Amino acid sequence: MDSGKCTKKFPKDFQEETNPNCDGYPKYRRPNNGRFAMINGRRVDNRWIVPYNSFLSLKYNCHINVEVCASIKSVKYLFKYVYKGHDCANVTVQERGTYEHNEIKTYIDSRYVSAPEAALHLFGYRMHDQSHSIQRLQVHLQDHQSISFDPEKIHEAISKAATKLTTLTAWF
Repeated sequence: MDSGKCTKKFPKDFQEETNPNCDGYPKYRRPNNGRFAMINGRRVDNRWIVPYNSFLSLKYNCHINVEVCASIKSVKYLFKYVYKGHDCANVTVQERGTYEHNEIKTYIDSRYVSAPEAALHLFGYRMHDQSHSIQRLQVHLQDHQSISFDPEKIHEAISKAATKLTTLTAWF
């Protein structure tokens, strides 16, 4: 609400039929059938009902607003959120005077793959046209590559890491 008016333009006008495209959005059927409910002292009729899909609401056991949009503006709106990315903050707690900035580790730790990008990779779709293939190298200092190991098998992990090539060492 802004100055006592709904920013989403509710209440909508009564509408006897659904009009499929008015400025990219449909005007949904909202019959004036005299039905209403009193909510917090306010009379609520069909003009106040938000479009929803009962199948999705039952399937996911939650309230899901559904609206059809056929405007070119919707493409910009959707992609703004799909490719917005994430919020990231790195916090390090160290003893005073011992901080050393590791630019390579900071870059690798901050790498983020969004859900849409991950899905495209999983299904094997091409992300964008490229004239040549690109292989991301795991950048690290000599003998400082990242390894994952079971703490109970640390000696086995060290010997395995010493012989295993990373993408960077394999390239060299």
